[in-house]
Amino acid sequence: MLLLAPAPLPERRQYYVPPPAGGGLWTPVMLVAPVVVCFAEWPWIRSGGR
Repeated sequence: MLLLAPAPLPERRQYYVPPPAGGGLWTPVMLVAPVVVCFAEWPWIRSGGR
């Protein structure tokens, strides 16, 4: 509940609580981005970086 409403926390702690949307966007990006990059750069990876 504190993650959804950080206002009850002391003022200096409010900045350390990530917003739920930020965590919700970060998780799928961290799971999907490496796969997309590998597919996009497959010819370069297969050539050994030449």
